Amino acid sequence: MALCEDAADHSDGWFSITPAGRLTPSGLVKGWAVDLTSRLLLDAGARDSCVNGEGDLRVRGRAGASAPWRVGVAHPLRPGHMASVVTARHDPAIATSGTSERGCHILHPDTGVPVITSAAVTVVGPGLAMTDAFATAASARGDDALGWLGARRGSSLRGPPPRSAATRPIVSPGRD
Repeated sequence: MALCEDAADHSDGWFSITPAGRLTPSGLVKGWAVDLTSRLLLDAGARDSCVNGEGDLRVRGRAGASAPWRVGVAHPLRPGHMASVVTARHDPAIATSGTSERGCHILHPDTGVPVITSAAVTVVGPGLAMTDAFATAASARGDDALGWLGARRGSSLRGPPPRSAATRPIVSPGRD
């Protein structure tokens, strides 16, 4: 629960495990479980791995002898097409939040009403639990998602600057 509180604090309340007062921690548990699995693999000697939790990834090492991981980000409005490719260096987590796969499941933290402001937001960061929480918070925030993510400089919880080699958000427009 402490990690959930951190996510809420560092997202200015836009990530919430209690939207409209109802406890739903599943939005953070998946990323936490993937992070834990990735750590267990690393501790067991697997320096090169990719753990996938419903499309959100935690990668370590290399995809091949000297090749970095290259991860395609699905285009949320054009099935079968990619919106971007992330070249994964520095063992990142890659999380996408939006409506294209699961429909309107992102809730406004205060009202609990589904939010449809962007079709998808992908965030690359240092660990999946917080990266996924930030993708969800950015998706709920809508129009100021890029500016908000850009202001999260300097802390591993808040994520590196979006245009750094390690992190960048990708926002796809909503379904107006």
